[in-house]
Amino acid sequence: DAPRHEGEALPQVLHAAWISEPYAYPPEVPAELAALANRACERDPAERPRSAEIFRQALESYLEHRESAELAEEAARRVASAEERAAADEDPVPALREARFAYKQALRIWPQNAAARAGLQDVLGALIDRALADQAVELARDLLAEMDEEHVGGWRSKVDALAAQVARREAKMRRLEEEAKQA
Repeated sequence: DAPRHEGEALPQVLHAAWISEPYAYPPEVPAELAALANRACERDPAERPRSAEIFRQALESYLEHRESAELAEEAARRVASAEERAAADEDPVPALREARFAYKQALRIWPQNAAARAGLQDVLGALIDRALADQAVELARDLLAEMDEEHVGGWRSKVDALAAQVARREAKMRRLEEEAKQA
């Protein structure tokens, strides 16, 4: 890897250090860790962590929830796989279920994982869409119960509308069966 500040001679290296542009870390370095390192090297001291202790705590925090972040990234890959499967007219539900499980595990480890929380809501919405298409009212209700209240919105009305439609159809079928028995 290249040094953080480069130049052909010492004046260029010192100028690069003085400017202190954010370093472009390779893709294998987690974005959160790269941001923490770049923040520690900010040109403006007010933008840096106030002390080595605060920086150490930020590193510890990152290490504690790193597994959660990795699970959320894996879940996002499963969602992408589900989208590819759907585009190829294949069943995306298994990949969506795997993503749902990974997001839930990520949140179990670190409940403040915003990416996992948002991803889970999106996956639940996609699974509810599938349940609605399959007219699986109970499954749709179960999935709806897992959603954060602020995301339920229009999903509840769609599930309720399907439940009413299914109830009318079942009532009609019972009535037709009764009429057939009486005939």
